[in-house]
Amino acid sequence: MFLGSLMSYFWAYKAGEQIEEFAPPISRAMSTQNLFAYTVGNANDLPVWVQNYNRDHYWLKRHTIPYFRVALNDGETVLIPAMLVRLYIKFGIEIMTSEIIPSVTPFGYQDFIDMFHARDASPYYFPHYKPDGRLGWKEGSTVPDFKEFGVAEDQLLDMPVALPGQVVVEEDDYEEGRRAIAAKRHAEIMAFRRRAEKAEKDRSESSGGVPDVHHVDVMAAWHRKRKAVEEDFVAKRARLDGNGGAGGSGGAGSEITMG
Repeated sequence: MFLGSLMSYFWAYKAGEQIEEFAPPISRAMSTQNLFAYTVGNANDLPVWVQNYNRDHYWLKRHTIPYFRVALNDGETVLIPAMLVRLYIKFGIEIMTSEIIPSVTPFGYQDFIDMFHARDASPYYFPHYKPDGRLGWKEGSTVPDFKEFGVAEDQLLDMPVALPGQVVVEEDDYEEGRRAIAAKRHAEIMAFRRRAEKAEKDRSESSGGVPDVHHVDVMAAWHRKRKAVEEDFVAKRARLDGNGGAGGSGGAGSEITMG
């Protein structure tokens, strides 16, 4: 039954194609091993948590991060997308926890769980509705969950994915690099200041101790000085004009000129 209902679906994967609805989100980040070949070496290359999962499950084995593999009734081994297994688990949890009877069922759910319950030899059992409308459940069993089956969102990543022009690094390496860049920038700033101070000292020494009149700070001080003198001159002129008017004599000799 399982073969008849799912072989057309799995054949798309055997032919090297992907069905968009269940395409793994990290297909571009898959390992370079041959997806359609299985060896003990391949299994040993999987993360430790995947090896531990395979040790505890007899039938539903993890083939790669994005795929499981199972043996059908005729002995043929086929691949099941991890996202489809995640959908089965989600549906079982919905049956267990929701008061609403689902109006749709994931494709192949009943065939899958029948073979899982018969062959996986694990304590997990998928809740389901029987043809007569009753709930199917095995007392003492455990409802499958995302984390145990390795289909939680963080577990479905084969490797970190970076945007174009970016790289993925460990957090410690990032912090070390950030500190190194900050230290380099600080050193460059200090070196610039030292060069500026040395240049200022060299200019002063080359002019015999006479300030460089073209330096921006010297020019700024000069403009401030001129402004203050001009303001003082205007004030004095105003006082002289006022005194001359009161006394009736204010000649040209009282005029002040700016140099």
